[in-house]
Amino acid sequence: HPILRMISDFYYQKVATWEKTFDDSRDANLTLLEYASDSQYHVDNWVTRQLSNRHNGPVRGQDFLLAQRVLKEKLLILWLDDIDESVARLI
Repeated sequence: HPILRMISDFYYQKVATWEKTFDDSRDANLTLLEYASDSQYHVDNWVTRQLSNRHNGPVRGQDFLLAQRVLKEKLLILWLDDIDESVARLI
């Protein structure tokens, strides 16, 4: 879930001194709300950006629509819980 991922990243970025992206000059008193509200700290709408190939600038409505179309037309989900039906989809 994107919100849980952002919360996890917020706390991870405070202690991950081994990461190349670690920034010890970042305000230690930065709150989660400040982190979530400012895209300089995180990539917003990461999945939408990947699916629509929009890596810079704000995500627009047309980017969202393109991401939806990619999911509908190019994604096939197979469930391991019902492998017989999943395999039948491939055939």
